[in-house]
Amino acid sequence: MPLRLLVAAVVVGLLLGYAARLAYGCNIGAYFSGIVSGSLHGWL
Repeated sequence: MPLRLLVAAVVVGLLLGYAARLAYGCNIGAYFSGIVSGSLHGWL
């Protein structure tokens, strides 16, 4: 794997992680945890 591709993958991964942290997690996690706990927001 070229070094440039590896650096780009690390940078993009860090940016995605930071964005997920700003959004307090991802929508899929909120969906599944809401349904499992029986919460109304999981179904909406």
